[in-house]
Amino acid sequence: MKLISSSDNPSPELLAAKINSLERYQDAMMAVCAAEKTALHRLNNSIVPLHLLPTEIFTAILALVIDHRVKDGDREPLKLHRLAQVCRRWRDIVLDCPVFWKVLSSEFEADFLKWTLQRNPNGQLRIFYAPLSSAVDSFWTEVVPQTVQRWQKLVYETHDDQSTSNLLQALGKSTPQLTGIFVNLRFFVDPSERRSRQLELVDGATLQYLSLGNAAIPWESSRLTNLRAIDLWHIAQCLPSPARLHAILSSSPQLWYLSLTDLVDLTTTSVSKHPTPTTEVHLPCLTTLILYDIPISIIRLLLSTVSAPVCDFFIINNLEVEDLQKHQPHLNALSTRSLGTRPAVRFTSFQQDMQIGLLSLSSEPPPKLPTQWPYYVTEEIGLQVTFKVRMANFDDISNVITWVSAVTSLFGLPEELVLSYDLWSPPMDLFLQSHSVGQSSVTNLHLRSSSPSNYVPCFLTRRSINADGIDGPDGEWVEARFPRLKTLNLEVGHALLQASSEVKRFLGSRAKSLSLPPASGSSSSVDNCRLMIKVPEISVNQVAFYLEGLQCDVEASAIDY
Repeated sequence: MKLISSSDNPSPELLAAKINSLERYQDAMMAVCAAEKTALHRLNNSIVPLHLLPTEIFTAILALVIDHRVKDGDREPLKLHRLAQVCRRWRDIVLDCPVFWKVLSSEFEADFLKWTLQRNPNGQLRIFYAPLSSAVDSFWTEVVPQTVQRWQKLVYETHDDQSTSNLLQALGKSTPQLTGIFVNLRFFVDPSERRSRQLELVDGATLQYLSLGNAAIPWESSRLTNLRAIDLWHIAQCLPSPARLHAILSSSPQLWYLSLTDLVDLTTTSVSKHPTPTTEVHLPCLTTLILYDIPISIIRLLLSTVSAPVCDFFIINNLEVEDLQKHQPHLNALSTRSLGTRPAVRFTSFQQDMQIGLLSLSSEPPPKLPTQWPYYVTEEIGLQVTFKVRMANFDDISNVITWVSAVTSLFGLPEELVLSYDLWSPPMDLFLQSHSVGQSSVTNLHLRSSSPSNYVPCFLTRRSINADGIDGPDGEWVEARFPRLKTLNLEVGHALLQASSEVKRFLGSRAKSLSLPPASGSSSSVDNCRLMIKVPEISVNQVAFYLEGLQCDVEASAIDY
């Protein structure tokens, strides 16, 4: 190629033509290089081990990626877009395979929903309907119900019964592929009756996942076998009978999640007046069991029949002392596995009303009730067992304390123990005097009080409780009960520090000096022990006064309050 120089006296037109020619040549070369680069990338992608798998297996893997990452279907378009951007083969698979186009969500744009049905004209569909507003597109009232025979999963949550009742009414038609029903109705069909809605369910595939909030289905349905997860909550007057619930559980050996919460039987006929089955129900896969605010008849049915050897997340409340006496072996089995692997234990006593108190044994921190759909629950380990006892009945309190001590003593008590209480503190005194506490290896003790500032629990003043529930002579406290204690955490009121002679005696016998840290710290270091004090309603100077005699140097910024 001849180069043009200034001696050639080129015209502007000639120079412009030459420049354009070079640019076209450059673009052509870049296109050739890009095509060659793309071809080499495709060749490289074709020989990577992952792409040597059969197309069916590789497609199944990508489909599992989508299923695992999507919580409620609301990010499905973004996930598909990212998969399609990896390489041409992935893009072709995503666009051509109907398995990737089965989620219809109220969070999607209308065009994407129509495109989904075009790319998946005959395959299974997963319906996610949880609108943010009451405005409903005709797509949900007319188009989606027509696809009911293709439904694999229905997730439905709404605050009113006006918008898309067609979706729920579609359950009365044939649903041969439907294996998961997740319905949460945040309203009552008839608020004056406070009755949950009864859904229809005709013959079809066996259900695997059932989650119903304020809704019920025909409990006699043959589809309620081989379930993997059952989540029933906030249901009134439409509960399964004990016999039917027993039959459902007996026919579901692969059940791994069972949660019954806030079930109300106002009629007292559907649950409590039916005979209770006694045949054992063995659930070898059950890891989560939640029985919270449900009829006592259902609690007793499950405690007396269910065997769950691998259950490690267990929440139960409203137990009575007679349940402890009748069903202690099952209760022990469920409690010890859930508690045995926890590094800390909490024992709580609270006053429910003037006559009833609540005693609770739990792991620390206490487990929380799951708030997500069962198919997306992150399995955890934890325990919370709560008893209702008559505060005036010393035998009831003593029986519960004996059981708590027995369960915790199986592991020698963990290193951290939390005692939480209000006005009703006598159970704490009994617990501190129990054999298991005296033999414990507790190094971290937390005392958390919600009592008024003018009340001092008896177990902090070295007074004990006798059989009549009356303050008796001085008893043992921290020094004798926790010989290995290293940290004492007091979250207390004003008057509790007035009884601080016990704190001073305990610390003074084990440490030569007490030095509080700067403002950024929350605990005070001692040679052999640490004291952490949180007293919101008093000043630092008052703390210094109460702890006088400990050779402590308290500064105005030293206490976290």
